[in-house]
Amino acid sequence: MLCDRRIEKDTVEDPRPSTNGRVIRGQPTCFVTAEVPYPILPSEFNDVGELQLNVDRLIGYRPLVLHSRVSAEVQDDSPPQPGDDKPRGQINWIPDLAVLEFLRRVLGRLKNVGPTPDGVLLRLTLKGNFIWSKEAQTLFKQGTPGGYLDGESFRAPGNPNLLFPRHDSETRPRKSRSLTAVFFANDKT
Repeated sequence: MLCDRRIEKDTVEDPRPSTNGRVIRGQPTCFVTAEVPYPILPSEFNDVGELQLNVDRLIGYRPLVLHSRVSAEVQDDSPPQPGDDKPRGQINWIPDLAVLEFLRRVLGRLKNVGPTPDGVLLRLTLKGNFIWSKEAQTLFKQGTPGGYLDGESFRAPGNPNLLFPRHDSETRPRKSRSLTAVFFANDKT
């Protein structure tokens, strides 16, 4: 995800680097949640049957936050100028290989659920109140909160279908807002 400011890496990095093979959680401020259909596993079909429900029907969805590596990098170190949309920072969300295999197998089982879902809904979340730019440190020292991620977006026609309004800091101060974007994984993606 490209950002118009340089992102402070400590506000997004998750998990933290480890040399002992353990997962050390960092900042859970950027994540993707999969809505996994239920039932999908044989044991779940058995559970539904024990409740004397139709085992061939979709009951609902379970949210599952997918394991990944999140990092931030600087794209351009120059100070932003008014009206300048040049990306200054980037947030990277890279799923673990086991996550990709898990999603592939879930997609392969969708045909066992009725009505058959057309894919698995994935929800990208960026927590705006907890992700800030490198410039935020200066603002904090001045006693002025600011420099947070502004994830305000609107659904729009076309592809990509997100519209991010431009905020002129002189007429409208930047607020911190979380971003939630929804997309689908299916057998074609």
